[in-house]
Amino acid sequence: MIKTVLFDLDGTLLNTIDDLADAGNWVCAQNGWPTFTVAQFKMMVGNGIPKLVERFSARYDAHKEDKTAPYPGIPALLDALKAEGIQCAVFSNKADALCGGIIAHYFGTGRFDAVRGNRPGVPTKPDPTGLYALM
Repeated sequence: MIKTVLFDLDGTLLNTIDDLADAGNWVCAQNGWPTFTVAQFKMMVGNGIPKLVERFSARYDAHKEDKTAPYPGIPALLDALKAEGIQCAVFSNKADALCGGIIAHYFGTGRFDAVRGNRPGVPTKPDPTGLYALM
């Protein structure tokens, strides 16, 4: 029997790519750099790319809820898992300080037993160290 389900955040629970692309393109435009399509940003994000996030994280933090939304069916899935007594957790490469607030905004409280983001000294995914610590 399944007792726990661990979710990623960006691109799994939430469709965040449009806000990430907007933030990235804003930083690019401010610096006279070329901008990119959402499809191009899909190839740039993931795996905790520190420099990309570092460059646009402040802009993204201010606008992270402009277009972001849960994927269809995700809230109902989480409720169904909880009704079955299955623990749910989030493990993201997004900065740990952002994760809790984002989860609370989109999913309220009580749907997740733990929420973890990228923390100093813990390698980002796909390295399993943080995942093992969370489990």
